[in-house]
Amino acid sequence: MTSNDDFFWSLSMSAVRFGDKDANAFGFTSDPQVVTVDDGIYTIFDTNSPSILISELWYDSFIAKFFGLAGVKSYEYQDGHLRAPCSAKY
Repeated sequence: MTSNDDFFWSLSMSAVRFGDKDANAFGFTSDPQVVTVDDGIYTIFDTNSPSILISELWYDSFIAKFFGLAGVKSYEYQDGHLRAPCSAKY
């Protein structure tokens, strides 16, 4: 990965892949509101954040892909949090 020469830890990102299969990639759709660099979305990495922060432009489709790959069929956004039932038996 090549980072941008700016104040942040940033780079140009074209997709996110879950695991090692290309079919598990999530690509970003084009939008006039988006800042792009080298044909990718300008992305700042915050290595101290435990959260996934993503623009509302792609939130719904990203979450659908994320939970779909995890096999979660039922989830909802409630009180500022994304919630899904857990059926794990430890």
